[in-house]
This record gives sequence, structure tokens and C-alpha cells, in this order.
Amino acid sequence: MRVEEKKRKIRSDKKRDVKPSLPIDLKECVYRLSYITNTPVKNVIESICISGLASSKVMDYLSNYFRRGFSFGSTVYMGDMSKDTSVALI
Repeated sequence: MRVEEKKRKIRSDKKRDVKPSLPIDLKECVYRLSYITNTPVKNVIESICISGLASSKVMDYLSNYFRRGFSFGSTVYMGDMSKDTSVALI
């Protein structure tokens, strides 16, 4: 007599673990900045992100990957829901 095992279905809305990838050189640079300024790495990264968002060049580059519309300052960036979410930015 053979016993059949039931396979569980995988949820379609299952959470996926998403972690940004970083080139080693950039990671080392951030750690050096953290060491030189005696600031935690998370604060250094936060400062870099805030400075990047204030740059129109950075926002124009990132807006190519937006899936939803986004308003930042006096600029409205239009999103496209058909864009693939698995595209790497780096």
C-alpha cells in the first residue's frame, strides 16, 4: 500500500526577502567614511540617501524604475505598473 503525500500550495502573496546588493568597493568606502567620521554605518547610509534624493540627476535615473506615480517637491514622476520589480538598480 502506497501513501501519497500532499504538497502544500505556495501563497501567491508570500513575502519575499529583498536585500540590496552592493559592490565591495562601495561597501568598503562606506565603512571607511563611518570610521573617519566616527558615525554609525546606518547614519552614513541615511545621509547618502538623503543627499541623493535631493539630486535631480539621481531622481531622474531612479524614476525609470518607479512602478507607481511619485510626487517629490514640485516634480511628479509617473510610474508604470508593467515594469518588472526584479530589476537590479546597481
